[in-house]
Amino acid sequence: MESQGSNNYGIFMVYSSSSLTSDELEGHLLEKKVSDSDLLFVKRCCDREGTDVNRYMCCLRKSFCKHLRENCDFKRGNDFNIETYRVKTEPLKGGTTYALYFNCSGEEKNLIISLLQKFESQGFLNEGSWKVHTPKNYPSGDERKYFIVSFQKNGDRYPKIYIKKLRALLNNMKIGQNRIRVSWASFSVLKDTRDEQVKEKKF
Repeated sequence: MESQGSNNYGIFMVYSSSSLTSDELEGHLLEKKVSDSDLLFVKRCCDREGTDVNRYMCCLRKSFCKHLRENCDFKRGNDFNIETYRVKTEPLKGGTTYALYFNCSGEEKNLIISLLQKFESQGFLNEGSWKVHTPKNYPSGDERKYFIVSFQKNGDRYPKIYIKKLRALLNNMKIGQNRIRVSWASFSVLKDTRDEQVKEKKF
């Protein structure tokens, strides 16, 4: 997986003076695109209570961000502003690793995997740098409603800032009326899922 600095795409925050849906902001951005691959994803952010706010996290081509700033007046104090998204550098909590735990399954899982494949096809994710791990069903046959996405290391280290930004981009994304929670996978759950361990269902 590439470092964020060598990638043509980045994660950016767009701020709007008016309330827009994700689709409305996406349409506004597409009107200003330079190429068809300038915009990969838009997510409207929410506050701690789950209420939509006028902040949007976007995966954009870096050159498109520059175009918005220099030619489209995306600046502080205007109707729209855009800033590079930054993450904290502190380590993860004990027992977790740089793999993403998605608390969903079925069609929601398929849509998320399709989105990651889109990121890969455009070069935001390196080909083969990520892998989906699906848990075995319960002995009863019931589906375990989660899956994990793990990432390759660069040498002996994960591209930590890059993965943190990807998690932030996907966390609380809306699919239909549901917000998808994306957390850090624990070492133990990732190992069990990789080893295809069958777990009893907890009630």
